[in-house]
Amino acid sequence: MKFIKQYVQEYSLKNAYQKNLRSVNMANFDSIQSIGILSNPRNLAEINELEKVIKHFAGHNKLIVPLLYFDKPIENKVFRVDNVWSILEMENLQKNAIPKQNQDLDQNANVLVNAINELSFSSSITKNQHWIQLAKENCNWIGKPRLIPTINLFISKEFDILIDLSYSKNYSLQSIFIQSKAHLKIMNTSDLSNHFADLTLKTSDPQDKFAFTIELIHYLEIINKNQL
Repeated sequence: MKFIKQYVQEYSLKNAYQKNLRSVNMANFDSIQSIGILSNPRNLAEINELEKVIKHFAGHNKLIVPLLYFDKPIENKVFRVDNVWSILEMENLQKNAIPKQNQDLDQNANVLVNAINELSFSSSITKNQHWIQLAKENCNWIGKPRLIPTINLFISKEFDILIDLSYSKNYSLQSIFIQSKAHLKIMNTSDLSNHFADLTLKTSDPQDKFAFTIELIHYLEIINKNQL
C-alpha cells in the first residue's frame, strides 16, 4: 500500500507540473512585493523561527502569506488556531454560515473574508494575523489538499515569489508548490527542487530557515540589479 501511495503521489506531482502553464520571472528583490510561504513547523522553536523569517521580510515592506501544515496542534502565540479560523470555517464563512460558538464573528466576518479573498495580509505584524492552516483532514488519501476556497486562492495567487520552507518532506505542501501560479518558486536544493523549482539554494544547514532566508535575499538582490 505504501508503494502504491508513493507511486500515485509522484505521478500526481509530475502531472500537475506539466499542466501548470505560467510565466517565470526572475525578479530582483527590490521589485518583489508579494511572498507566499509554505512550511510545516513541528514544534515551538520552528514556529518562532518562522515568525522571525516573516518579520524579516516584513521589515523589507513585503506582503507575506503563510500557508502552514500542522500534523498536530502546537500551543503557541504566533499562529494560534483559536484566534484564526480553520479552512473549513473559512469555507463556511464564504457560504454565509457563521459559526454560532463565536459571538464576535458577525462583526469581523466581512473583514476576514475580504482578507482571505484578496490574500493581502498585514506585512508589519505576524502575531494573531490571518494565515492559512492545512491539516491531514483537509487532504485526500494520498495527501493532496482538497480544492476548497482558501487553498484555491493561495494556488491561483500570482505571488512574485513562493518559498518552500518545509522542515520535513510533506506531499501536501509539495502539491501546492507545484500547482501554484507564483512567478518564481524557490526551494532548498533536493531531488524535488531539481525537477520542480525555478530557483534552488543550498545552505550548510537545511533546517536553518532564517539562514536560508538571508542567503536567498542576498541572491535576489543581485539578480537583474542593472535592470532596475
